[in-house]
Formats: sequence, structure tokens, C-alpha cells
Amino acid sequence: MKPIYKGIVSHIQNMSINDGEGLRTTVFLKGCDLRCKWCHNPETFLSGPQLEWIHNRCIGCGICLEHCPKKALSLNNGVIHRNNIDCISCGECVENCYAGAHHRIGEIYTVDQLSNKLEQDITIYKVSDGGVTISGGEPMVQYDFVLRLVKKLKEKHINVCIQTNLNAPWEKYQEL
Repeated sequence: MKPIYKGIVSHIQNMSINDGEGLRTTVFLKGCDLRCKWCHNPETFLSGPQLEWIHNRCIGCGICLEHCPKKALSLNNGVIHRNNIDCISCGECVENCYAGAHHRIGEIYTVDQLSNKLEQDITIYKVSDGGVTISGGEPMVQYDFVLRLVKKLKEKHINVCIQTNLNAPWEKYQEL
């Protein structure tokens, strides 16, 4: 049986013009082996999915408190506090927040799921001489997933760029 490779994606940015030639889709992966103070994507440091609360979206209704099965949320002076020890990252707060103040950072994709999603813009890539940029975090933290994703995209004749900190063994870059 062929193994199914999965990766954790922080977010996907369509129509990007700053991450390579032409119009691109930038895939931001979770996980990084460095902690640079100037990082533009600190939400990608941790490898797994995370939950965040966005203060200026909260309307203070408290519905998230009612739906948290572990009672890991509390509301003090208009600010939601999450007890990360009790929180099981189930996402009930995300699913039930009317205002979208609770947000999940990190979705799990298989190589096929992500490549099919990226292939939807293949016409845009071809017309603009663009493609897909894999960024992060640090893509090499999810090397097995990235290697298979790059191979799949190349089979579909999609240009691929990788933004990396070059903090992995050189043999891995050669294989990519």
C-alpha cells in the first residue's frame, strides 16, 4: 500500500506577485527550525495546527465559552483567555464564533488534495509565467511532503519556487 503524505498548511495566498515570477499561489507551511525576531510569519513557527483569538473581531457574546468542551476559555474585561493546558484544539470555538474572532491556523492536506487545489489556477500560471511558491515557516521541516508535492506539481508542468532558510542538509535541496 502506498503511503499517504500529509502536510500542515498555515494559509494559501492566491494571486501573489511578491514571491516569484508572474502570478503565483503561495503556500505557507507550518513549522520552522529557527525563531528569527524579524519573521513575517511567526504563526508558522509551531508545526501543528493552532487556535488564535482576534481581539478586534470579538463582539463579546460569550458563545465560544458555552461551546468549549474543556472550559479552557474565559472572558475577563472583554478579553478572551485560552488555557493552553486544558485546550484540546478541537475547534468548537472556531465553528461557533459568529464574528470570526476565533481562527484555526493550520489545515492538514494530503499531497493530492493540495496539488488539486493548486492546479485550479494553472491557466493563470501559464498566462503570467507564474506558478506555485512554497514558503513557511520553513518548507524543509515538512520535507517528505514538500518533495512529493513538488514532484506532483512538476508532473502537471507547474513552475515551483521554494522560499527556504537553507538550514537543511544540502542533499535534500539537490533531490528537490
